[in-house]
Amino acid sequence: MFQLVCHPSGVVVEVALKKLVHAVVRWGRKLDQILRVLLAHILASAQRCPPISGVEGTIDSHLRVLGEQERWNIEVLLRMLTELLPFVHQKAIETCPFASVDQASSTPENLLSAYGMKLLATGDSEWPAFEWMHTDCLPDLIKLACLLPVKEDNLRIIMAKYLLEVSGHYGKHYLEHIMLPVFLIAAGDIDSGDFIYFPLSI
Repeated sequence: MFQLVCHPSGVVVEVALKKLVHAVVRWGRKLDQILRVLLAHILASAQRCPPISGVEGTIDSHLRVLGEQERWNIEVLLRMLTELLPFVHQKAIETCPFASVDQASSTPENLLSAYGMKLLATGDSEWPAFEWMHTDCLPDLIKLACLLPVKEDNLRIIMAKYLLEVSGHYGKHYLEHIMLPVFLIAAGDIDSGDFIYFPLSI
């Protein structure tokens, strides 16, 4: 599946993304494994490339010069991540540990509302399918963004569209109380965020 998704032919990639990826997820019930491999492939594609500066400790020594193949791989793998988002969101809803606590509040919208964020922030429940987004995915996307040189605007646009899709699926409470704090912590600005519902486990 990953070989077909990263194929040099755009037609093959489109069919793999729209048909094969969905079929494999539904057939194999291996979403967790696919997501782990996917994030590893995305980061590895950038890390394989040589640094822009060969001088250790310089301001741009962490940035990478992407080759054409690596750029293509990262692009299609980010698109694959977007294709998998509905499955990730659905699994999070299905595995919610406090869905039965209050039946009136157990709709997908309410589980990811301030009510759900508050229950999660107490640290009394584990919710791995939900926490994957902010403990694995978002930090890896931040790492990737830090590896990309300035000229890779196309990849940044795809990443921004993915983040927009995440906020669309998970809602404004997730955006304000989980996503934004993750990015503020990464930027070293913990004074600007609202950490009231930020999970204690992170």
